Amino acid sequence: MKERVLVFACVSLLGLILIPAQLFADGSCTPPEYSNCGVPLSPVTFTITQISFPWAIVQADWYGYHASFTDRIYMYDITTGYSSDLSTFTNQQNPLRGTNELNINDIQGKKFHLGDQVEFVIRDYSDPNHPGGVDYCQFSSSCYHDVDNHNSPIGHVFAENLPYNQCDQSAPCAFLGFEDLPFKEGNNQNYQNDWDYNDFEIYVYGVSINGSQSSVPEPSSIVLLAGAPLAFLIRKLRNMV
Repeated sequence: MKERVLVFACVSLLGLILIPAQLFADGSCTPPEYSNCGVPLSPVTFTITQISFPWAIVQADWYGYHASFTDRIYMYDITTGYSSDLSTFTNQQNPLRGTNELNINDIQGKKFHLGDQVEFVIRDYSDPNHPGGVDYCQFSSSCYHDVDNHNSPIGHVFAENLPYNQCDQSAPCAFLGFEDLPFKEGNNQNYQNDWDYNDFEIYVYGVSINGSQSSVPEPSSIVLLAGAPLAFLIRKLRNMV
């Protein structure tokens, strides 16, 4: 009897230790997503990296979302001042994981180039404070530049490098998660600023984070333009030379 009581007490104590952690843990803040919810980040920039040929090739594939607002994303080139087209799908459409969201295939090199500094921008269509829509980024003059109470820049994008086995293709990638609520308006208008950066989540190939060296997939692992493999594109180009 004493042994049963002791076992019950031990199990109960273990439950008291573990259960609160489960109750208060935010499942949306586990890797590969941002793991420190509620903490705004500094702005994140990227560099377009080399992939066999001297033109920019960037691809973003869908991961998931957790947001009430409707959002799209695009890439803004800080170096040249050009913007890409908007992503194919909104977050609310929630395509299958791995669906191609955004392709930058600038073969002529007129807008985007290897080594350009770029940022990924989230466009929010549903914020009642911005009925015409609002873009969140840091360097474009057409974007809302969010700052905290100390007038420090607030980043709306979280990014980290992931190994190939955590990406949707057989290659390492950068994982990006976006936050679509502003800092001050969120506080003033009673919107909850969770800063968990999961309002629009993507795998990205062809960029490095904040200028740091990151792995880039082999050409055959990137799918471009209506699903055509880059390796096929390379063979076609070589045959034309």
